[in-house]
Amino acid sequence: MRIGVVVHGPNIIDSGYALDLIELLRTYGEVSARLGGTMGRTAVIDANLEEVIDISRKLVPSDSLKLFYDEQVDVIFLLNYGKSDVTGQVFGYKVYNHFINKIPKNDIPLIQIERPGERDGSVIAWNNDLEIVQELSQKLNLDIVTPDEVYDNHIRQDDAGINQRIVHGVSPGENIMVNSVVIG
Repeated sequence: MRIGVVVHGPNIIDSGYALDLIELLRTYGEVSARLGGTMGRTAVIDANLEEVIDISRKLVPSDSLKLFYDEQVDVIFLLNYGKSDVTGQVFGYKVYNHFINKIPKNDIPLIQIERPGERDGSVIAWNNDLEIVQELSQKLNLDIVTPDEVYDNHIRQDDAGINQRIVHGVSPGENIMVNSVVIG
């Protein structure tokens, strides 16, 4: 099996879980990993993982996913370590929706591993419930969260059919951004 892995953010790298998960996924097949986003670049260098995680391109996570889609891998993993389960799940929802708007057919499974090692960590199969999701959930002691749960808990649609995101997980004094604009 050809496995694409998109690593997002410094926390998943600094925690050691990015490398641990890549090694675990290698037991399932051939793994290629690349960074999604820019904040993890220094963490990859500091951890001497340049030979494991490709940092040669500066891509948003959905573009990194699309590169694996274009390469026709068998499954894509998104590794993230958000500051909370809520922020990580909403991040995954946003990335997944940006990704599916860039591809012609949603036929390659995308699985997010969020906050491994934490009691609120999870595995989310965004578009396909493969057997590997159950296996990884058990091996990593992570809950399985469905896309419907993420949507129902964090995204709302008003009477006009417009999606509204409920703000969760914001700390006092933290900027709130919408479309890269600070609104609060």
